[in-house]
Amino acid sequence: MDTPGKAIIMSLTITFALNIKSGNPISCEASLFTSIPTKRCPRNELEWNTRAALFNCSSINQTCVKPDKFEYHCVLNENVTGLVEVCAPSKHVFEQKCLHFHTGGKLIQESVIHCSSGLIICPNAYRSTEAYKYQSCYEGVIQEEKEDNNCCQRIYFYKSEPFGNSEVLMIAVFIFLPLCTLVTLVSFAY
Repeated sequence: MDTPGKAIIMSLTITFALNIKSGNPISCEASLFTSIPTKRCPRNELEWNTRAALFNCSSINQTCVKPDKFEYHCVLNENVTGLVEVCAPSKHVFEQKCLHFHTGGKLIQESVIHCSSGLIICPNAYRSTEAYKYQSCYEGVIQEEKEDNNCCQRIYFYKSEPFGNSEVLMIAVFIFLPLCTLVTLVSFAY
């Protein structure tokens, strides 16, 4: 191989190695098929390991990374409005950021949300598979969901039951009974 060809291959190899080492995410088509919305992410290592065992990500047929590097994650969705469980290549996270799954890029990446506040703040760098340790990433989504559910349950309640049994009985007694009496009286008058 000629010298320019070797130089190009060497620079591509170095660039790829630096991307992986620096935590740049790896796009993986197989991740799309494992993404499932969820109401709650694991809150501790036991819950995380239980969900990881159920997903069994290392057994999924993919060519992105070695099987043991294709791991369970529970992160924000790409709109930061919900949570998803997904198998994806693990990565290093920097700058005290939460993570989200980007469906277009088919990868886990840093979110606009910071995990630098809350009871347990995240360090400047952590592994994506340790996200369960930093619950502040999920709190905003969970709180919004609770508020939305309360709102919608109230709306649903009023829409689904406009009248109770007692209201129907009152309408029957005070409207239909006098109306029937009036019709009967009018019919006898003729």
